[in-house]
Amino acid sequence: MNSYLSTKLKYISFFLIAMVVFLHAHNLSGKGDLLNYYVQNFISNGVTKISVALFFIISGYLFFYNIETFQLNKFGTKIKSRARTILLPYLLWSLWGIFLFLILQALPFSRSFFNADLIVEKSPVQLLHTWLVKPLPYQLWFLRHLFVFVLASPLIYGLAKYARWVLVGLVVLLLLKILDIPDNDFIDNRSFSYFCVGCYLGIYHQRQVLKTWSSWALIALVVWLVLVTFRIGFESEDLINHKVWRNFITQAEFFIGIFAVWSSYDWIVARKQKDSPVPAYLSMAFFLFAAHEPILTMLKKLAFAVLGKGNAWIRLFIYFSVPIATILVCLLFGFLIKKYSPKIFELLTGGRN
Repeated sequence: MNSYLSTKLKYISFFLIAMVVFLHAHNLSGKGDLLNYYVQNFISNGVTKISVALFFIISGYLFFYNIETFQLNKFGTKIKSRARTILLPYLLWSLWGIFLFLILQALPFSRSFFNADLIVEKSPVQLLHTWLVKPLPYQLWFLRHLFVFVLASPLIYGLAKYARWVLVGLVVLLLLKILDIPDNDFIDNRSFSYFCVGCYLGIYHQRQVLKTWSSWALIALVVWLVLVTFRIGFESEDLINHKVWRNFITQAEFFIGIFAVWSSYDWIVARKQKDSPVPAYLSMAFFLFAAHEPILTMLKKLAFAVLGKGNAWIRLFIYFSVPIATILVCLLFGFLIKKYSPKIFELLTGGRN
C-alpha cells in the first residue's frame, strides 16, 4: 500500500469514528421540537449513517487487496492476524464493559441510573452470552460481524474470483432487500454486502481506489446532502411507498456519501501548501471506537441529570457537547494508557498504531 492511501485511511477512519460517536448521540424519543428533531436526525440518522458502511468496505478492501490467488494457507495467516486485531480486542472490551457496569451498579451515586439488567443478577450462562454475543458496549457488534465475514473470506473470494456476477447480483439483492435474509447476532445483510464491495474493489479495482478524485468532491457532497435532506426533511418513506425504490434511493445516497467523504480528502490535500506530519490523535481511532460507549451514555445521563430534560435547547446543547466531551475523554485515556501501559494499549487496540 502506498503512503498516500495509508495516510488517507488514517484520516478517514478517525473522521468516521467521530461520525459514529455522533450517530450514537441522538437523545430524542419523539418528534417534539421540530428544530431539535431535524438537526439531530439530519446528523445521527442522516450524514453519519455512511460511517459503518464505509468501515465495512475499507475492511473488505484491506483484507483482499493483496490476495492474488486462492491459497488456503494465505487465508489462514490472514484469519490468524485478524483474530489478534479483531477478535481479541472484541473479547477484552466486552469484558471491560461487564466489569465497568458491575462497578457502576454497585456505587451509590451511579446505581440509580440502572433500573434493570443488573450484572449481579445474571446467571453464568447469561454472563457468558453477554461477554461473547451481546457486549454491553453495543458498538462492538461491528467487530463480531467483521470477524464472521473474515471467517467466510475464502468463500467470498471464491465467488468474487470465479463467479463475480453471482456475487454482484447477491450484493444488489441484499442491499435492495429483494432477498431479505433475517439478520441475526452474527451476520447482517447490508454489512455483509458492504464487506463484499470492499472485497471486489480489493481484487479488481485497486487502481481506482488509489486514484485521487478531488475534482468530483464538491459535486458529490452537494448531491449527497440534498439526498440526505430529502430523506430526513421530507419523510421520504411516506412519499416513496415502493420498498425496492426506497432502498435504491437510500443506497444511492449511501454510496454517493461514501464517495463524497473519500474524494473530499483528496480535495483538502490538493489545497494544502505542504505536507504536514500525521497527528498523533489519529492513532487513537480504534481506541475511540471501542471506548466511546458506555462513556457517551454515562455523560449523556449525567448531563440530563444536571441540566434537566424539558428544554429543547438543552437537548440540542447536550447533543453537540456530550459527543465532543466523549471524544476528548477517550483520547485522554487512550494517550495515558499508551504512555504508561503500552502493552495493554497494544492488546486493547489489536496492535494498531
